[in-house]
Amino acid sequence: VGVASQLVATEERYRVVAEFLLGNIVVAEDMNSASRMARRYGYRLRIVTLDGQVINPGGSFTGGSRFQSGGFITRSNQIERLEREQRRKR
Repeated sequence: VGVASQLVATEERYRVVAEFLLGNIVVAEDMNSASRMARRYGYRLRIVTLDGQVINPGGSFTGGSRFQSGGFITRSNQIERLEREQRRKR
């Protein structure tokens, strides 16, 4: 998607601050794109996905909203609950 400092709007007088704080963070569309980018650049960048997942310099991963509220177990439970609700409506 782009470099985080270039994706935020700020008053010109704060542009230097935005560059300092966000200039080495890259925003990626999704985790697949972020992973490819991290490998390509030797895990030297912090990459953040649009849903909040982070690949830190060095390669460690930090979960975003996907990990907090939409993991496999949670999704499986949601699917089962929705299927039960759908059967009851029939």
